[in-house]
Amino acid sequence: MATNAHAADSTPLQGGLQLDSKEALHLGGDSGASIVPGKPEESLLIETLHYDPLGYQMPPKGKLPAEVIADFEKWIEMGAPDPRTEDAPQVVRKDFDIDSRRDFWSFQPPHAYPAPEVKENDWPHGKLDYFVLAKLEAEGLTPAPAADRRTLIRRAYFDLVGLPPTYAEIEQFAADPDPHAYEKLIDKLLDSPHYGERWARHWLDVVRYAEDNVNMGPHNGPYPNAYRYRDWVVAAINQDVPYDQFLRRQLATDFLDQTGRDDLPALGLIGLSPQNHKELMLAQISLEGVYADEWEDRVDVVSRGLLGLTVACARCHDHKYDPIAAKDYYALAGVFASVRQTTQPLISDEEIAESQPARDEVAALDAEITAIKTTIKEWKTDQTNAAPTKKLAIENQIKEQTALIAEKAAQIKQIKASTPGFVIPVADVVTEEQVRIEPLNETHQQIVFHPNQPRDLPLFIRGNISTPGETVRRRFVEVLTPGEPQPFENGSGRLELADAIVARENPLTARVLVNRIWMWHFGEGLVDTPSNFGATGSAPSHPQLLDDLAVRFMDQRWSLKRLHREIMLSATYRQASEGPTSPIATEIDPENRLLSHFNRQRLDAESYHDSVLAAGGGLDLTMGGLSGDIDEPQFRRRAIYAKISRKSLSQYLQMYDFPDPTIHAEGRVETMTALQQLFMMNSPFAKRQAVRLAQQTSAGDLDARIASIHQTLFGRNPTAEEVAVAKQYLRREQTPTDNPSTPSYSPPRFAGARVRADVPNLGAAYSVDFWIRNELPVTDRPITGYFFSRGESASISADGDHLGIAGTSPANSAGKLLFFTGNRDKRHFVGRTTLTPDQWYHVTLVRDGDQVRGYLNGDPEPEFVGSAPASFDAKIGELYLGGRSDRFANFHGQIAAMAIFDRAFTAAEIVQLHQDSKAGDDTTNYVDYSTSILDLTPAAYWPLYETSSLAATIRDATAHQRHGQYEGKSPVGYGQNNLWVLYCHALLCSNEMLFVD
Repeated sequence: MATNAHAADSTPLQGGLQLDSKEALHLGGDSGASIVPGKPEESLLIETLHYDPLGYQMPPKGKLPAEVIADFEKWIEMGAPDPRTEDAPQVVRKDFDIDSRRDFWSFQPPHAYPAPEVKENDWPHGKLDYFVLAKLEAEGLTPAPAADRRTLIRRAYFDLVGLPPTYAEIEQFAADPDPHAYEKLIDKLLDSPHYGERWARHWLDVVRYAEDNVNMGPHNGPYPNAYRYRDWVVAAINQDVPYDQFLRRQLATDFLDQTGRDDLPALGLIGLSPQNHKELMLAQISLEGVYADEWEDRVDVVSRGLLGLTVACARCHDHKYDPIAAKDYYALAGVFASVRQTTQPLISDEEIAESQPARDEVAALDAEITAIKTTIKEWKTDQTNAAPTKKLAIENQIKEQTALIAEKAAQIKQIKASTPGFVIPVADVVTEEQVRIEPLNETHQQIVFHPNQPRDLPLFIRGNISTPGETVRRRFVEVLTPGEPQPFENGSGRLELADAIVARENPLTARVLVNRIWMWHFGEGLVDTPSNFGATGSAPSHPQLLDDLAVRFMDQRWSLKRLHREIMLSATYRQASEGPTSPIATEIDPENRLLSHFNRQRLDAESYHDSVLAAGGGLDLTMGGLSGDIDEPQFRRRAIYAKISRKSLSQYLQMYDFPDPTIHAEGRVETMTALQQLFMMNSPFAKRQAVRLAQQTSAGDLDARIASIHQTLFGRNPTAEEVAVAKQYLRREQTPTDNPSTPSYSPPRFAGARVRADVPNLGAAYSVDFWIRNELPVTDRPITGYFFSRGESASISADGDHLGIAGTSPANSAGKLLFFTGNRDKRHFVGRTTLTPDQWYHVTLVRDGDQVRGYLNGDPEPEFVGSAPASFDAKIGELYLGGRSDRFANFHGQIAAMAIFDRAFTAAEIVQLHQDSKAGDDTTNYVDYSTSILDLTPAAYWPLYETSSLAATIRDATAHQRHGQYEGKSPVGYGQNNLWVLYCHALLCSNEMLFVD
């Protein structure tokens, strides 16, 4: 082995270990002593000879024969006698020396610098421009021209709020004569609440935010309240909380006097950390190793994320390149070994106590319901073998008890709705509790929490938890501490750690944050290894600029908004992106590190998603609250509100380079692949937005529509060539009788599954309007199909209002409209007209108290009129589309739309609505129909024609957002399979949507 890279003259000397002298053998290498005389089981040498798959392996060329390893074990057991003399080569191992590495640039305090001298004094807008220009001039380069206003406003919008400006906003800004219009634009965007959403997402990458874990169990997630941390970050950034306080609150807000319970979500930085599954049947040492891995994650996110240092590399040995000792790692790890991830209420104990009686009452009702259900189950068992009269008695008992369950369930619902604070809001936090693994019995371990008992960790030799060394007091990293580092004494030390991180004397924190902000603006940091400011990281391209910005950032109260403003008002930021003006620039600076032009940037996954939604006019800008599934076509919120899963990350987010949320992300890679385009082209989400875009730009002639689409998508008018190409494509769809402004549709088909919706407090006077097309022969079934129902599904006798098409029953009614009140009242009314299968009909049902009327195709003369008192509670708003409340005789055919109103329509309104929906060739124009419906302020409106297949959630187009739930399952298609939709879809998937200049 001494001849295999472990002799004094080996280059390089492997692991700092020499074996060619007695002294060197006992001294060991970088990982400590190689032998423990008399104890082969504790000797690193023996471990490496056995080729431990998780440890070291020697010699590197292959494992020694078993008999040779046995000889080594016997030799160490004998005390490792060594006859070699002291004339052996000198031991070359060096002790870890922090002082020799302190001179590295990033460990020196940053300094403010005067603006350097430049030749082109007219170019800089601010101090930072002088540093950039001086570098360019030193290389014989010149800056690019300033970007035009249309380019600048799109760049600023995407940069600060992550959304595109409208075409009107672009044109207004371009024509604004105010010379300070750009400065005012930046201030307006910084004041926008959407600024916090955009920049919070950047921060969430740094802290590896997620809402669950990879492998979950009873002791590690998921985190249903994780969104509270995300929302806290959004709010803090919008409020421009000083960055030093931003960090203090995330690490130790529970120690701060100036913050309260509403600030507890800030602790999600550590409280939402990845946790591994703990199988309590494992050995105690194995479970302790699981926790040790989690401490490493906490050290890594704090050190790389906040300090730009790879401290976690010192878990097994002193850092190879940076002045970070293994003791520094264990000093920080001890802080995180002294806390517990858990949840805490956001309201006071007094508030909890005030609402506790309601929770107790609900718990009692739940217990009663459980007992009743158990009894019903027993009765059903008895009913199987009972006599007929007994079966009927049991059936009646079951009905009574089922009704009692419904009554108690209604009580529970009412209690919850009327009790403020019934659901106790909680946040994911860390508490001052040491977590230990202790034996429970011979086969199982238990997790034990020890409140207010902080833990100093031993330095585990080679990172192996089974080989503890000397105990290391909790403290800060030595190289970043003026003088001798002092132990943390205040609990776990979280507040002292936070104070040390944000101390002005710390040379890294401000530099690292300023560099990240610069990276998120320009696409690359002044240091292009943003989480590694150590020896293996990159040197800054503009070191004096980085230092000057860092110092002024601290001087200006660590304000992020001031930093944004300075960067974005600079001439450097305002440059055009069309490329360098000097022909030698690509040779001298091929990666544009000197910033001779602005870097064209690809939108990240979130901005692209939000832009596509905005183009379709369906973007929901509601802020905060529970997360949703971004892979569902019905998800209409900003992408920051998508659920982030470590276990199963969204397909869309993965496709567009979202970082792994199990670890700290220093930045995002940017890829452009054919797979991304194919994904978007086949995406139900993109198809849906294409349909919406085609609808909202359906007015005007061919040229006007093409221009409107380009303005909506790209914020500009199309070029003459783009118009010519579009016309050539779109004119293929038109025939001499076509109306080019009226798109065609293929509404969804119902095949037995219903859509359920709830419109509360609908009342006893209401109207419902449909477009339907039956596909079944009208003589095949007693009832051809019910397409609307209002009533409770729990009603045994199907009480309610049910509208459909008659079949063989009642007699002589096949194909006519049929209204039915349920099996208890059994009133029914039949229309006059036979509805031919495979034809579209406009149907309106009106209930005005006890009177019921049905209308067909806008005829003011009703198809039927009758008196039928409501057989249901007028407050009930349980509605079914495509079937009856009890699933009897569900509809087979197409339904294009359904609107419901909390008032009775007049005949004149029905006539007008039908007229408004007819195009010139007597076809139905659903866009005009929708406009007329919405003008009448419906309680809910479901424009099903928008998609050709039914999705899980059916969108309510009103502000009430009473979305329906489809009971079946089918993919979402275009809805409108016309060339306008295909044209919009192609542009939505174009590269221009993905890039900003």
